[in-house]
Amino acid sequence: MHYVGIDWVDEKHDIYITNDSGKKLSCFEISNDRKGMLKLLAKAQKLSKDTSSVLFAMEKSSGPLAEFILDHNYTLYSINPKVVDRYRDRHRISGAKTDPIDAMVLAHILRTDRHQFRPLLPDSELARKIKLLSRDRDNLVKAKTRILNKLRANLKEYFSAAARAFKKLDRPEVIKFLRKYLTHEETAQLGREEIKNFFPGSGHTFKKIEKIYNILQVPSIEALQFIVEAKKRYTLALLAQLPPLIKQIKEYTEEISRLLDKHPEKNIFRGLPGSGDTLSARLLGELGDNKERFKDYSSYQCYGGTAPITKYSGKMRRGVKARRACNKGLKETVSQLAFCSLKRSTWAGEYYIKKRKGGYSHS
Repeated sequence: MHYVGIDWVDEKHDIYITNDSGKKLSCFEISNDRKGMLKLLAKAQKLSKDTSSVLFAMEKSSGPLAEFILDHNYTLYSINPKVVDRYRDRHRISGAKTDPIDAMVLAHILRTDRHQFRPLLPDSELARKIKLLSRDRDNLVKAKTRILNKLRANLKEYFSAAARAFKKLDRPEVIKFLRKYLTHEETAQLGREEIKNFFPGSGHTFKKIEKIYNILQVPSIEALQFIVEAKKRYTLALLAQLPPLIKQIKEYTEEISRLLDKHPEKNIFRGLPGSGDTLSARLLGELGDNKERFKDYSSYQCYGGTAPITKYSGKMRRGVKARRACNKGLKETVSQLAFCSLKRSTWAGEYYIKKRKGGYSHS
């Protein structure tokens, strides 16, 4: 067997190759481009024509290089950086750390302890695309949330009535309203009908309109004029970012639903209580559709971070603690799915209420 350790860096990658005897066979650099990848492939093919006898190890589990290795039918192991850090001490007590040293450590990890790790098993292209789109959509949603938080905080500094009047600042009619009326002085002059005309057919009932009107009529502490002028500009800047972001999120959602329709296991994920297309797609993407990746459900639990870690030694008893080394995206998705299932699953709702009464937090 031949073992190839790859220390991944933005500009270049250090490569170290060894065999079962631990002998250094080669150590070199490749550029982070197609030329560098082909150089690595040529070296691997020179070692053996049998792809199963050349094993690769690197800290990253995704990216062009990982995809390149897997696409050429080689076996790739993704090693956690913490593991590499611990193994490094076996080779350098001094604590020395360089890219070539890390490449060497990765190669020897496979040589001595390969049985402790699982190789990366690629999912179908459809599942991988759903995963990437779902993660990117989630990042867009988080970006929108950050803008909304900044907008609300900004309004509180000079126009607190608007922050109280509108719970959802990302609604099109609210954005349009705030673009036209940027201060409390302007909105205080509005009548009920003027406000009502601003929210036609938007789900704002008479009670909601009345509530908005009453909040905007209440006198508030007036900010100094220079503060108002500065914050008005910032409000407009934040409002301008929301419509295109909301549009992109909607388009991502539609595309993810379209791809989910094509997947043969769509009904399994859509059948979970409380899971809409967005959550179903995220769950499918993070779990993957390669049945060989995990042998049993406990492995999935460890991967998703829901299996606790037990710690005890001699007289020391620390009980259990949460697992942090896991797929954070899957852990977050499972948490959201659990929350969404409370109103759709009787036993889930009852279990949640029981635990809350027992003193547990929401999470």
